[in-house]
Amino acid sequence: MNNKIYLCFDVGATSVKYAYIDSLNLSIIKKGSFETKNSKGLFEKEMLITNLVKQIDLATKNYEIVFVGIATFGGVNIKTKTIIYTNESVKEYLHTNWDETINNNRQNKIDVVVLNDIKACSLAEFAKKDNDNGIMVTLGTGFGVCLYSRQDVYYGANYLAGEIGVLKILDGVDQDIDTACSAVITTNKIKAILKIDNLKLTDHNLINVNEQAKAIKQEWINNIVKTFKIINAFYDPEIFIIGGGVSSDELIINEIKNNLPLNFNKEVVGASLGNDAAFYGLIEYYQKHYK
Repeated sequence: MNNKIYLCFDVGATSVKYAYIDSLNLSIIKKGSFETKNSKGLFEKEMLITNLVKQIDLATKNYEIVFVGIATFGGVNIKTKTIIYTNESVKEYLHTNWDETINNNRQNKIDVVVLNDIKACSLAEFAKKDNDNGIMVTLGTGFGVCLYSRQDVYYGANYLAGEIGVLKILDGVDQDIDTACSAVITTNKIKAILKIDNLKLTDHNLINVNEQAKAIKQEWINNIVKTFKIINAFYDPEIFIIGGGVSSDELIINEIKNNLPLNFNKEVVGASLGNDAAFYGLIEYYQKHYK
């Protein structure tokens, strides 16, 4: 039995998923999760750090950890392993140095890889493709963008390439891209109309029978299409990969494709790796840059 593992974490503002991954065959040996929000439902940095370091310590009792990988929300300096950008709701997370946090007072230092979560997912998704370049977007709370070129993510001079969500540049839309293209905000608007608390954007049979709900969803699709056209004009990628909770829904992917202009002429597909993408993206980065 192989005793060496990659220990990977996918850090969100409300919870963290983790996986023990066999370093030889890349199979997942164990999965788990823990919360990062306190009793008031707010993000708590110390809770995150305590639980993550505890999980590393538990893993070292039974396995040799080849590296610890952290895919996280926020902007990441991949060289210093530091959080360099967050929004206001999680501002205490800013300047967190994961390498120091994990290795301080540790006798045997562990290699640490820290990537923005979207960039980690992109590395995994594009590793399965033959494209020389492309774009991955995630449709969730906001609109995440990752640029991929020549077998690697393009990070930018300050590691913030693709962070276009804060821009108000959509024609006829008085909102930033994160808000206008937010799957969460769109879902909440439709929930309020249909008065269904557990509604999802993929509940087409419920949404499509209500004209107001349909119009809200169509506005969301239109905003995504406008953003795709802007990205396409600047980057001219071979392919757009769509991640996030709706990525496995062919109807939504097709709605986006069908609303793009005929001359768009780019492949548009849903992400294929689901919830494990960030884990395998961290491994992809480690194998490229550490071995």
